[in-house]
Amino acid sequence: MTTILFDPVDRALYADMQMTMGNLIATSNKQKLKVVHHPDLGECLAGGAGAIDEIEAALHYLIQGGDKPTLKDISVILITKAGDLYNAFEGQLRLIKMPFSADAIGSGMTIALAVLHATQNPLQAMQTAKALDIYTGGAIQKGWFDGEQWRIETVLD
Repeated sequence: MTTILFDPVDRALYADMQMTMGNLIATSNKQKLKVVHHPDLGECLAGGAGAIDEIEAALHYLIQGGDKPTLKDISVILITKAGDLYNAFEGQLRLIKMPFSADAIGSGMTIALAVLHATQNPLQAMQTAKALDIYTGGAIQKGWFDGEQWRIETVLD
């Protein structure tokens, strides 16, 4: 799966870049964060955990509507320019504004959240998720709104 972490201090998403197919690593260079335009929330940064085609179908449905796709096991996380946090899961597939200060999705979410809580360091949280979760790996990207535009940069190889 993956690990995507929301850090409330810098209002940013952190995502690993490993992509797996079953139990095999397909690539360690898959960008998982992307800018989307939601009709009510405006320009947002989104990421997803699960099968790529299902993440794309979920984002399409959440942003453009249409027929609700049948999904197996995905999670989507989205932040607005103001730093508001939203999640969607395959069961209800609607954006839910999250009241949490920090959040994560994917197979390494529990690890990343625990380390972020203990250290207040999102890079250490992602490094620990990479070390302990076999489905989290590769470089780490950070995505955030800098006041003028969305930025997505590799912050840890």
